[in-house]
Amino acid sequence: MAALTSTEPAAGSTTPAPRAPRRVGFSQTLGRWDVKVSPYLYISPFFVLF
Repeated sequence: MAALTSTEPAAGSTTPAPRAPRRVGFSQTLGRWDVKVSPYLYISPFFVLF
């Protein structure tokens, strides 16, 4: 049997400070663009010649 635990913090414990949002690196941004744009680049010669 699985033991169920509460997700609430224990009494008297302090909650950690919220984290600042992470900065996305240039390589990650470039990777996203590659995934989104590359299919259009592969198909575009067909439409140009058509």
